[in-house]
Amino acid sequence: DIAEVASVVRAHVPDAWLHTDAVQAACWIDLSELTQHVDFLSLSAHKFGGPKGVGITVVSNGVTPEPLMRGGGQERGRRSGTIDVAGVVGTATALHITGSQRTTVSQRVTSLRDELLDA
Repeated sequence: DIAEVASVVRAHVPDAWLHTDAVQAACWIDLSELTQHVDFLSLSAHKFGGPKGVGITVVSNGVTPEPLMRGGGQERGRRSGTIDVAGVVGTATALHITGSQRTTVSQRVTSLRDELLDA
């Protein structure tokens, strides 16, 4: 339970930034629940039907990590390079579709699991 983990971490190290790798989670749970408890959340678009090579990092408000490299003006001065607009749109579309079909897919997978266990 990410809320419990976050609570324990923040009790012991209040200034620590908490990151979760949610690559496998996007298909199964509402990510807004996770983002309430962590400072950083990582996703990979191809795991939920988006384009390969596109990643997402959700950064909580008030968290300002130092960039690994300097230069360029993209992403509020945190990186340089041209943004892959088609990749971003494809990722957003795939994430939207995944969210809208989450309940149906989850029920189907549960049904298949139950059939397998009953066999």
